[in-house]
Amino acid sequence: MARQTRSYRPLRARGMALLLVVISLALISAVVTDLLVEEQSQYQVALRQRDALKAEALAESGLNIASLFLTIEAPIQGYFTQFASFGVPLPKHTVWEMLSIDSNLLGGLISGDLATTLGMDVSEAVKKRKEEEKKKLDEKMKEREQKTRTKTGLFIPPEGGFGAFEGSFNVAMTDEESKISFRAWAAEPVQADRSKTRKLLAALFVPIKYDPLFKKVSRAELIANIYDYLDVDEVRINPNAPSDSWGTPFGGSERDLYLSTKGVFPKNAYFDSLGELNLVPGFTDRHMEAFGDALTIYGQGQKINILSAKEPVIEPLIRYCAQNDLEPNLQQQIWVDTAVKKWMQYKTMGGGPVNEAGFMQFLKTLPLSVNQKDCQDILGVESKNFTLKSQATVNGVSRTLTLVARVNKGEQERYYFRGQ
Repeated sequence: MARQTRSYRPLRARGMALLLVVISLALISAVVTDLLVEEQSQYQVALRQRDALKAEALAESGLNIASLFLTIEAPIQGYFTQFASFGVPLPKHTVWEMLSIDSNLLGGLISGDLATTLGMDVSEAVKKRKEEEKKKLDEKMKEREQKTRTKTGLFIPPEGGFGAFEGSFNVAMTDEESKISFRAWAAEPVQADRSKTRKLLAALFVPIKYDPLFKKVSRAELIANIYDYLDVDEVRINPNAPSDSWGTPFGGSERDLYLSTKGVFPKNAYFDSLGELNLVPGFTDRHMEAFGDALTIYGQGQKINILSAKEPVIEPLIRYCAQNDLEPNLQQQIWVDTAVKKWMQYKTMGGGPVNEAGFMQFLKTLPLSVNQKDCQDILGVESKNFTLKSQATVNGVSRTLTLVARVNKGEQERYYFRGQ
């Protein structure tokens, strides 16, 4: 009987084949994983871009609502001002401080909760409006297979109807006329008007606690440097000139102050931003930190709104209104700090009229001798220039829009806009 033979593949060859299979599977797995990660990344980027667009639109909505309130605030503010003049206790004395412009306010307006809070029963009207919106939405869904097409693309009405949106927004409103303004300072044709801002800045810088900031450049020199940076000529002014001649050309070139700063010269024009103060010789980040909250490049008429002015501005106002800069009480910082706190309490607790006359009367009761003419010229109770900062967030993605505008008699003039 013939012997049956079998052929066997070498063990080495079979091992190589297995290794090739394993390597192939690893490569395929790596490629698939890479594709999966890339697609997921692109998907997340697309979601983030979508949410960023939603957040930007929501932030713009916040700006529009705030602008609407400022457009119609004049008659409402009249009542606040009148209450303040009678000494009626109020937590805040301006419309833009009393109202919190945010998504909750908008939701309250749409849902009727705000009206209910104010004592008005609008439940039936809200219920009827929701029923009508639902009916219209159902009709549109049936008519166009649950989608409505517009010229700009596909639009699906929000489930909650008008006012329903994803995310939240908040608008911070700053009254620029509650601060000391540089606007038109160097362009003032009247000597007395130029001296107003100079005197206010001197009152802002004068406290002894700021002495370390003025070791290299004195207070008077820094104020003169700011003015020389803004005025239209190239001749320096005298920092220590009396009020009746302060701000007039004295002698020397303004550029001499900038020899150590390459590429920086006096602008001889108006500020574009408050940060430009750092280009003025002697003004540093430490000065900005100390005085920035009390300064603005906007504002109008050199009057400061005492209804909304904060503590950093009230202190220089008290010093400005004093009959004598060397008043003994003004040399005691504790006395000045106490006077500022008393005024803030006076405003909110109904201590008396919160207007120009009320402020001067308050100063006299401290007691403090008051220069009524100078004080009257610098005090105001209305504002037209505002900074609106609207921040919106959708699914963790935030966008901030900043608008500076002048609002007067229903009209808005934009000075600055930035999105980030």
